[in-house]
Amino acid sequence: MHTHYYEGMTSYNDGHSHYYSGTTSPSEDFPGHTHAMAGDTTVDDGHNHQYSLVTSAPVMVGPGHAHQYSGPTAYADNHNHMMQSFTFVSQ
Repeated sequence: MHTHYYEGMTSYNDGHSHYYSGTTSPSEDFPGHTHAMAGDTTVDDGHNHQYSLVTSAPVMVGPGHAHQYSGPTAYADNHNHMMQSFTFVSQ
């Protein structure tokens, strides 16, 4: 079983963006495995956003691997943001 750390900034919408970070759900290291990501962004412009995403299958990076993720946050204050990046590498 292993996890991945992730962090990043959401897209810039409605005059601001949000920071997020966390650790994925655990997963066994088999070909094609994925991880769940869920949490809350920072509070900016008087609100935050929840998110719940599933990563891609592994992307090999040297002797380890990472996962790509892309998806929207939940709506708050009449808008949402996109999250898109890669997790940190696990070996």
